[in-house]
Amino acid sequence: MNSFLQTLKNLGTTRLIAMGAVGVLLMGLLIYIATSLGRTEMGVLFSSLDNDSAKTIIEKLEERNIPYTLHKNGTEIRVPVTDVLKLRVELAETADRTWGNALYACFDQRVEEKLIQPTFITMYPVEVSPLTK
Repeated sequence: MNSFLQTLKNLGTTRLIAMGAVGVLLMGLLIYIATSLGRTEMGVLFSSLDNDSAKTIIEKLEERNIPYTLHKNGTEIRVPVTDVLKLRVELAETADRTWGNALYACFDQRVEEKLIQPTFITMYPVEVSPLTK
């Protein structure tokens, strides 16, 4: 034990501070990695919902034990990105009967599978995509 303490004393203050800083940075990196691995990336299922539609969709998601989060005062529902497209199709009749949702359903059935990548879609309905402007 004395040899270890003597070795630390021989390193000097500057090197000890540098080693401590590296240790703190490594701990921070490990904590960041541990917390980000446990997080599920969420995507928008529906947005611009009224309270009744949101409630109905949430009930169906809870019946299926699908995790979800609410945003924008409950008018936007997000689910895991891997389930977004499947759930949109399955729950489309539950959502508001808006022009955007109808257009998205038509687009999904008739156009999307025939697109050749890369493709830029313009005039995308705001109701189904929060990134649309």
